[in-house]
Order: sequence, then structure tokens, then C-alpha cells
Amino acid sequence: MAETYWPFANIDTTTTQFSQWSRNIGEGVKGSFNTTDLKVTAPGTGMTVSVATGQAMIRGHYYYNTTAATLAITTANATNPRIDAVVVNLDPSVNSAVLTVVAGTPAASPVAPTLTQTDGAVYQFLLATVLVPAAAASIASGNVTDARTFLGQGWFSTPVQDKSANYTIVAGDKFSTIRSTGSAITVTVANVLNVGDRIDFIQDGTGQITFAQGSGVTLQSFGTLTKTAGQYAAVTLECVASGQYRLIGNLG
Repeated sequence: MAETYWPFANIDTTTTQFSQWSRNIGEGVKGSFNTTDLKVTAPGTGMTVSVATGQAMIRGHYYYNTTAATLAITTANATNPRIDAVVVNLDPSVNSAVLTVVAGTPAASPVAPTLTQTDGAVYQFLLATVLVPAAAASIASGNVTDARTFLGQGWFSTPVQDKSANYTIVAGDKFSTIRSTGSAITVTVANVLNVGDRIDFIQDGTGQITFAQGSGVTLQSFGTLTKTAGQYAAVTLECVASGQYRLIGNLG
């Protein structure tokens, strides 16, 4: 039998041990969807984005940004758009956690880059995705999609987001409530959730929410229904296996 234990007086606690212990607190930004903690925005002029001040727990390590940071977006492709990711890049091998832009691959239908998320090594914590249009000279504010997740999310807090236009879910939506507020919209289910993650949807307006399968997604529901039943109907989207999603609730 091999037993380890920590912390105790006069016994060194390693970085790995402390990280393992502190992960029990959770992972995410300290704040909520309604705050600006580590929120990524674009000024609308030039190829830059800004990351607000804030704090986060990332893989058992604490990150604190005390001054709003400006990050450069690399030159746009002349022909095709791409999607970049704004992350906190945690690298225990050099004792650092820094804001970084991970550039995506230009394509006619671009997708966000695959992040490096290695246990005990480089781990990239997603804050936002940024659409970089072909030949763009600046980043518009509407091209930034908030993807923050928050400490305590799924335990005792249920952030609410309002949507009035077609939307594709991101990893940061897990354990939140998305509320449609106007006419009909389509929500595309991208394969961004882990098994057990869920998102609640409420049709607050008169227009139905239609759910569409994204790449790599199998979307299933009773009777193959894929729309909310009517105003104030509620539907839960849950990931039950890799690429397998269920719609549960008031479908019509």
C-alpha cells in the first residue's frame, strides 16, 4: 500500500499536491455572467481585444489580473475567416499563468482551435472566442463570444443569458440558463460539453427555439422533437456521452 498525505508541519507540500487539493474548490472565474471579471471585449478599432481585471482558479492554481490587458490578434487571412481563442495559459513547468491568444485555422467555415489541456502540464483555460473575418483590419465587438465558466457554477449558481438571435453554444454555457427574448431563433448544439454538463433553455418570447445538430453531435429527443413547445416552455440540453446530447422538457 502506498499512502500519501498533506499538509503537515515540517513536511514540504509539492506544487502537484497543492494543485490536487485545491481542485476540490472548483475551476473557473471568480464572479458570474453578470460581472466583467476577466471578460474579453473588443474596442472595434484595430486588431486587438481587451481582458478585464479579475481572478480565476485554474487546475488548482490561482490567477489574478489586476490591470486590464490588451492582446494583439494576428493579421487576418486575406481569403478566409478564422476563429481564435483567448485563454489563460497555465504552464506549471515554468511557474506561470498568462493571457494568450491561440490562433485558429482560416477556413470557409472556421472552427475554434483545439486547446491544450494537459493534467499536470500546459492547460489553457478558455475565456472567449474571437471571429476574425477575412481581410479584417479591426475586431468588431460583436465578433467576441464570451466563454467564461465560473467558480461554483453548477453547485449553487445558475447564470442567466438572454439571446435574441441565432446562437451556437460554447463550453462556457454549461450549467447556465439561456433565455430567448424575442422572435424565433435557432440554437446550434456544438460538441463543446463534457458528459454530465447541461444547459437550460427558456422560451421567454413568442418565437420558438429550434435546436440544430452541430458537427460531431447526435441530438436526440422524445419523438425527435427539436423545438420548444411555446412561450415559457423550458428545455434542458444534457451531454450523456461523447458527442451524444439529449433534449428533455417542453418540446413541441
